[in-house]
Amino acid sequence: MMIKQNVPELRFPEFSGEWEEISLSSLLEFNNGLNEKKEQYGHGRKFINVLDILNNDGIYYDDIIGSVSASEKNEEIYKVEHGDIVFLRSSESREDVGKSNVYLDEEEFALFGGFVIRGKKQGDYHPYFLNLALATP
Repeated sequence: MMIKQNVPELRFPEFSGEWEEISLSSLLEFNNGLNEKKEQYGHGRKFINVLDILNNDGIYYDDIIGSVSASEKNEEIYKVEHGDIVFLRSSESREDVGKSNVYLDEEEFALFGGFVIRGKKQGDYHPYFLNLALATP
């Protein structure tokens, strides 16, 4: 009888060993987004919201639609940086709740809104690959 190992048949040469199952919480630290007064929206730092997650294949600062003026303290708390994953916390359709996207800009940080959950990069992972993995059924 042959013992089945947790190793794929096809491998890239630089990888070896068995696959390891890890939890998202070992890679990401999760937080809910920023909610400011209505007067603070429309100017300031770019602000990731629902449409930015749904309409992009990776998010870059210049592609973000909205903006918000926040204090330095809130900018630090609600900062989204390269490799962070953002998830839809709520949406107009049930199917969209939980969808994710990755922030890929390496130059500028953005902020994230109240309908979004940020997964702050804590572990070692390839951001674009994790985003693709999260998008698979």
